Amino acid sequence: MKILEKNVYSCDCCGNYRGIVKEKMNDIVHVYCLCDLNHLKSIPSPCMISKDGVTFYWKPISEYKNEGGAWVHVAHFAGPILENKNTKISKDTKKT
Repeated sequence: MKILEKNVYSCDCCGNYRGIVKEKMNDIVHVYCLCDLNHLKSIPSPCMISKDGVTFYWKPISEYKNEGGAWVHVAHFAGPILENKNTKISKDTKKT
């Protein structure tokens, strides 16, 4: 994957990144945060996810065109899982 341009920002609700990137072989690709994925009735293909706005992953259960021009399917077990960053309890927080 070769990202040519990116316009992504952190979601105020879940803390993951959303927006669009321009990728060499797939042109404009949407980047979805956890909130977006929870509200979509079907996941468009191709699409990406990003936890930090720097590293992008092809969204599992999507397809993209590789450097050779062939379509590649991303299995559901490939890639990271997005978590809601705004509801995590810090390890330093003591339970009372």
